[in-house]
Amino acid sequence: MKKAEKALTNKKGFTLIEVLVALFIISGVFITILSTYSYHIGVFDSKKDNLKLVLVAKEKAFLYKTGKLKQLEGVDDGIKYQIFVQDAELGLKKIVSKAYTKTEEVVMYDYFK
Repeated sequence: MKKAEKALTNKKGFTLIEVLVALFIISGVFITILSTYSYHIGVFDSKKDNLKLVLVAKEKAFLYKTGKLKQLEGVDDGIKYQIFVQDAELGLKKIVSKAYTKTEEVVMYDYFK
């Protein structure tokens, strides 16, 4: 009988509480990783949209300086743009190139003679 009692008391394994605690810790780490990933995807999309605005503003300013821009305002690939020309100091002209959407706006300045 001693061997039977010893077999019952020497069971190896985890208790239900230990398994639940391990699952809780693993799920917490997994949720943290997913939320961080989701946040960074949102930041990337925002920066990508802002870069598009910057590129449109720079392109329209360049086209105006080279004389190839026909309209001073319009829509290019869903992005609205406007070009303003102002007199600046020292005989220079200031180009104000503005590109915007409903939520974001970029304004760039350039000078030329």
